[in-house]
Amino acid sequence: NKWVWYLFQTGMSESDKETLDEAIEGIQRSTRYSKEDCQDNIEMAQLKLDRLKAEEKASRVYAGMDGTVTKLKSNLVGSTSDKDTVIMTIIDSSECLFESDKTEFASCFKPDTELDMNIVSGTGAGQYVLKPWKMEEWGDKLYFALAESSAEGAIEVGASGTASFISDSREQVLTVPVQAVHKANDQTYVYVLNAEDVREVRYVEIGLEGDTVAEVVSGLNEGEKVIIK
Repeated sequence: NKWVWYLFQTGMSESDKETLDEAIEGIQRSTRYSKEDCQDNIEMAQLKLDRLKAEEKASRVYAGMDGTVTKLKSNLVGSTSDKDTVIMTIIDSSECLFESDKTEFASCFKPDTELDMNIVSGTGAGQYVLKPWKMEEWGDKLYFALAESSAEGAIEVGASGTASFISDSREQVLTVPVQAVHKANDQTYVYVLNAEDVREVRYVEIGLEGDTVAEVVSGLNEGEKVIIK
């Protein structure tokens, strides 16, 4: 604009020319300072970017406890998470607990009830004894702590086994094999051989039933022949 004013205006004096030159020099000086400021800002921004990239490269996710990571959210690099989002699940390996979803048996346990558990595979294969753990916290899961162990290897995270326990017992009672007991129309019966060796149905009342035998409360006498198959 200054140059246009200079070229197209007439009657300029030497003083006017000096004023014009000073104005142009001021504009050039201001432009040079602005470029220098921009260059400084770019260099500072680049240093900050390099620092942030170094921090990102060295960044780690830390947990408030030691243990084994069993689950990690995918695509974490460069991402952000919403509040309360679970990005990592860790199992504390310092305390071994087993859980069961067989909540229908919860009423069968007392704090000192012992379970015999067998793990058949993995480094922790062997026989174990479990006891209920914090029964007041039981809900949709039953928790058991390790009481005794005959195994030499460490139990792997996620290992499972078969546990059994005695909820009740009877002595001096009449029993039959569980495979001999049948049920139909809410009635329980067994097949027996009568005096003529003819099969007949005998309705019975069953008490305790275990893995192999069932208690017969009534309907059958000792010595009678029961057909298993």
